[in-house]
Amino acid sequence: MRSTSLARCLALSVVVVYWQFAVAADKEIDKFETRLFRPANISSLGGDRTQLARLDASQRADILAAKHVLVSMFSALERPTWNPKPFFSESLLAKFPTSGDLARSLVAPETVVLQVGITGFNVVQPGLKLELRFFVLAMSEGSLLVKDESASFVKSDTRWVIARFGKLQ
Repeated sequence: MRSTSLARCLALSVVVVYWQFAVAADKEIDKFETRLFRPANISSLGGDRTQLARLDASQRADILAAKHVLVSMFSALERPTWNPKPFFSESLLAKFPTSGDLARSLVAPETVVLQVGITGFNVVQPGLKLELRFFVLAMSEGSLLVKDESASFVKSDTRWVIARFGKLQ
């Protein structure tokens, strides 16, 4: 009986050590994958520094909040449990019977969004309405696609929501 217990302890130790090596190898592969496939920024798109300098702190915060909504929307769109309600105005949501219909109008099936970058902005009504111009880098059927797009954002209560996305309004 004692040798059986010893054998079990030894077997369990071997399993634990193997599992630790497997976890460490997975983490190492994850780090390598990230380092290999993360895009390298060569230069910045930048903006009109005069336009940026004219913005007050509140306008800067609003623009960054709208960018966060845009990026979060694209990130959420990749999940099977995508819920568009936190990202879009009620009037835009009302035009689509299902969240799947809205998703298909934003991104083609079998398309994966890789990156979103801001290329410009316009403060239409400070604190109420603004527009972001951006690019989307996506992979579709083995090809990389880049699309220029724009979206209008409106303040709904205390948060920014997308009221127009490209031609959808």
